[in-house]
Amino acid sequence: MTVDEVTLGSVTRRRVPGLSGALPSWFEHGFGFRIGDLPTHEFFKPYALTFDFGRMRIPMNTPR
Repeated sequence: MTVDEVTLGSVTRRRVPGLSGALPSWFEHGFGFRIGDLPTHEFFKPYALTFDFGRMRIPMNTPR
């Protein structure tokens, strides 16, 4: 599917392909918060991701 607008944190992208309905039903509420759908790699392509496990954050920075 393609979503008109997706926002994660302070980043908003438009016309992003996504994934819906392909995950087991327990996944949607299984982590203490609702996960409705998952963005595909297309959402993250213009960014450099850093996985900060100490702070439990994933900063998305625009590459220079």
